[in-house]
Amino acid sequence: MSKVTIIIPVYNSAEYIGKCIESILNQTYHDYDILIVNDGSKDDTAKIGLELVKQYRVGNHEIVKLIDKENGGHGSTINVGIQKAQGKYVKVVDGDDTVDSEEFAKLIDILEHEDSDIVLNNYIEDFAKDNYAHLMKIYTHLKPGIKYKFDDLCYPQYGFTSWGPILSCSSYKTEMLKNSGYKLLEKTFYVDMQLNTYVAILCDTITYYDLNIYRYFLGRDGQSIARSSYTRNYKHHENVCFAM
Repeated sequence: MSKVTIIIPVYNSAEYIGKCIESILNQTYHDYDILIVNDGSKDDTAKIGLELVKQYRVGNHEIVKLIDKENGGHGSTINVGIQKAQGKYVKVVDGDDTVDSEEFAKLIDILEHEDSDIVLNNYIEDFAKDNYAHLMKIYTHLKPGIKYKFDDLCYPQYGFTSWGPILSCSSYKTEMLKNSGYKLLEKTFYVDMQLNTYVAILCDTITYYDLNIYRYFLGRDGQSIARSSYTRNYKHHENVCFAM
């Protein structure tokens, strides 16, 4: 069993997927597997994915695997990734985002010995087009390396203040997700909020480490989190809220 399965949901991400994979693999630790879940892309995403599979093959071992599926939305790619995951932990990295390679290597080392249901880190809001990055430390009230009971962190003035465990900051124990049988909504944006809510209900223990891992690429035209997309896709918000 590898330490972690990295699920990379992609849709028309040909421009970004190579950089995403490179950021993950640009370090010495390779005790993980990467699942590129292609959600019926209409560009060269699948072609580039196959090239990456070949490029990073070591003997008969494929560090990178490509899963092609019909278009079903972000939630469906995560559902498939969890189903296929073989690592001790699961981490989701969207195909147009990246990780800090050195910090990610430290996380891989930590996950070998960690046993909490969720492992939390920091993330970075990366406004690459404006040459600006903002470090988001939203768990500074937690002492690094301490295993907390989730229920204890729900007390005001002690535990979580603004956010519980969110997708960009979390590595999830694979067994916890698989055993639940829970499925995210398909053909729906903003299912990360559904996942955030679900794992908060599901998990028992949480540990935080002060590592700046996920680089969340923002400011790109057409992103689902753009204000115009929020307005246009208000029904998706409604569906996610009811699911939560």
